[in-house]
Amino acid sequence: MFRIKVTYKMALVLVALSVGPLLVAALLGFIPLNDDVLLSERQKTMEQLSVSCTQLLEGGTARLDAKIRTFLEANPTLKKVRITRFDGLQFYASPDFDSEWKLGPEAPSTLNEIRTPILRQGKVWAAVETIFEPPKWYDRGLVRFLGMVGVITVMNALSFGMFLNRSLSVLEPNSAVPRRVRNTLDTIVGGVVVLDAKGRIMMANESFTRSLASEEKLTGRRLSDYPWRMADDAKAPWDIAIHDNLRCEGAKVFLRNAQGIERCFVVNATTVQDAQDRMAGCMVSFEDISILEEQRKDLVLAMTELASSKEEVRQQNIRLQELASRDALTGAYNRRALYNQMDSMWSSLNEQPAGLIAILMDIDYFKKLNDKHGHAAGDAVLKDFTKILQTVVGERGFVARYGGEEFCVVAENTRIEVGMQIAEEIRAAVQKELSVPYSVTTSCGVSSSLFGPDSTAKLIEQADKALYAAKQSGRNRVKEWSLEIDGLEEKNKQQAMAIQDLTIIDRHPISYHAVLSLHAALVYRHADTAFHSQRVAEIAVTIGRGIVPANELYTLEIAGLLHDIGKIGVPDAILTKPGSLTEDEWKQMEAHGPMGISIIETAFECKPVSDVMRYHHCRYDGKNADPTWPSGKDIPIAARIVSIADAYDAMVSDRCYRKGRSHEEAIAELKRCSGAQFDPDLVDKFIQSKVGWRLDSRYLLGVSDIDSNVINIGYNLERVIHSFEIRDPNSMKLRLGILRASVVQADMPHIAFIVDELAKDSERNTIGDWGSLLPILQDLIDVCATLQRAHLRQVGAKPINIDDCASQEFLRDFIGKT
Repeated sequence: MFRIKVTYKMALVLVALSVGPLLVAALLGFIPLNDDVLLSERQKTMEQLSVSCTQLLEGGTARLDAKIRTFLEANPTLKKVRITRFDGLQFYASPDFDSEWKLGPEAPSTLNEIRTPILRQGKVWAAVETIFEPPKWYDRGLVRFLGMVGVITVMNALSFGMFLNRSLSVLEPNSAVPRRVRNTLDTIVGGVVVLDAKGRIMMANESFTRSLASEEKLTGRRLSDYPWRMADDAKAPWDIAIHDNLRCEGAKVFLRNAQGIERCFVVNATTVQDAQDRMAGCMVSFEDISILEEQRKDLVLAMTELASSKEEVRQQNIRLQELASRDALTGAYNRRALYNQMDSMWSSLNEQPAGLIAILMDIDYFKKLNDKHGHAAGDAVLKDFTKILQTVVGERGFVARYGGEEFCVVAENTRIEVGMQIAEEIRAAVQKELSVPYSVTTSCGVSSSLFGPDSTAKLIEQADKALYAAKQSGRNRVKEWSLEIDGLEEKNKQQAMAIQDLTIIDRHPISYHAVLSLHAALVYRHADTAFHSQRVAEIAVTIGRGIVPANELYTLEIAGLLHDIGKIGVPDAILTKPGSLTEDEWKQMEAHGPMGISIIETAFECKPVSDVMRYHHCRYDGKNADPTWPSGKDIPIAARIVSIADAYDAMVSDRCYRKGRSHEEAIAELKRCSGAQFDPDLVDKFIQSKVGWRLDSRYLLGVSDIDSNVINIGYNLERVIHSFEIRDPNSMKLRLGILRASVVQADMPHIAFIVDELAKDSERNTIGDWGSLLPILQDLIDVCATLQRAHLRQVGAKPINIDDCASQEFLRDFIGKT
């Protein structure tokens, strides 16, 4: 910031004092500031012109024009002249004078228009009228005065400044201080400043000057005028020393210098007395600790970050511990937290008069709810169930998810009656709160440490047995553990395992017994249709091998075998009619499709087989009679395969009213309809494959007759396929053993060899890749399917008496329905 030296300040004051009276005189009117001076000068000029014109008029007007032109040239500001006698006679007039003259006859002269009379014998004889140029701005009186004042001011300022600067140089503080003293202060590392009694800087060493990073002179400035910042908003230490006459030490102050860098100083200030012990000022020392302050800030920041990180780690550990002890879905405590809590309660069990209660519960029919409504609905039910548990139990116990749909509540120092009451409250609340939309209920088992368990695991086991008893007795109830329940639960489990072992195949959607009975009924009604269905099944398996999974080939074969089962209900007059059918008869014949679907859906619930019967007449190009039918790849692949097999066998088979086509003709027709009626990829696959069925004698070595043992083999094969589908290694091993016993009893060593290979691979792949078992399983299915087809041919070759059929009740039921 630019500052004027004190000497020049004093010079400006003296200039003001010298020019001031002049300004006052002008304001009082002693010095004219208007245009009267210029008017007076022009009037004098006009008086001279009037005298000259008077002399010329007395001698005649011959030389008047020349005199006036000469006068105009001598006075540039004079523009025009007119001389007029009292009677109006004009002696002389400049061109266009009348157009520019504005002054009235009696009006006084102005600065630009002046009228001067010419007297003769004391009377006005004539008048000289002149028009002047308007005055320039610098000719004005005020401008002239101000110009004069400016010149005086500048000259006085220069002269006074030089004089004072020279005269007062001996009074400069730095000049008054001996150089050796200044040199000594400059050797001090820290900054040193000497202030007068008003806080102005009298002297500062080089160190302090460098700290300010300013080139301006410091002497005479107040130290407080610099941008100091006091720690804790304290008072400046030099102000304390000067105003309070106290010594100040160790004060921390901050200063942002001219370069924008903030420095930190430790300041000490002490007073300075004169000869009369009066306070004359103070000496202030500045120790620059900016580097130490930065290091201190960095250390504080590092300590803060360390503390923050430590707290963050602590919070994360708490969060991780919470996550490790909480179930992610429901928010309830998990099994690990449950056992930790129970162990803690168990250790203080002897100090409590009442026992430790365990309530184990699960949601009734939860798997069925999941299967029917989806896992999202099941998850929502689990969350709502947890909220009800936590609300009912409250502070009385500890709620945890034991696993799946099972939950556990433990309560210490609680009597068994209170535990039963809590369980009943839970059961009632669940039944009430979760009645919509799924009618959810729960079963509970309750046990107490007073019943004699020697560990928490045993206590949970007792509660689990009580829960099992509650479910066995009808669900949606609460049971208390007892010795009777303990024995009954084990007995029921053994019975349930035995029943499950015997009836596991009932869960399979297709029963070979039902297939055999339905096909036998078809043979009974119309043998040609039954044999056509057998050939369609064989061709469909031929096409499907390598396209559909091995465990679905069985379903594909059944679909082909039963695709015309609805013809059971077609009247004999139409079914066995020789020759072509009428339009009405065709309508009755076409009704066998919906009838067949009804029969299949009544016999067993298998959607793939039903879809084949429903869609195997769909066209691949979508030009269907029913626009809602699928087309292209949307048609189930099994239906597309059966469609090709059905068409091919219908073309090559002999009918009573026509002879079948040759194989080549049938292939040509399939090619022609490829992409329109049939799937072109499957048609190509069919053309490249071996058509038809041939019994492989390798699998019948030593077999003298194909009898009802085949039914047992087919039955046990179904159970093996089912175990493979549900990926159950234990039941797979059991079913393979039963199947092997069946083939050994039927004296079929080659099939037994395949069963043994499959059993060995399944042992090795118990928890491995189930897909590696498919090739061997497919071979086993192929062999057993060959035997089944042979058996069906054997059954079809014989006349069947419905009353002697092994499945007569089944046949009567379906024939009666059709």
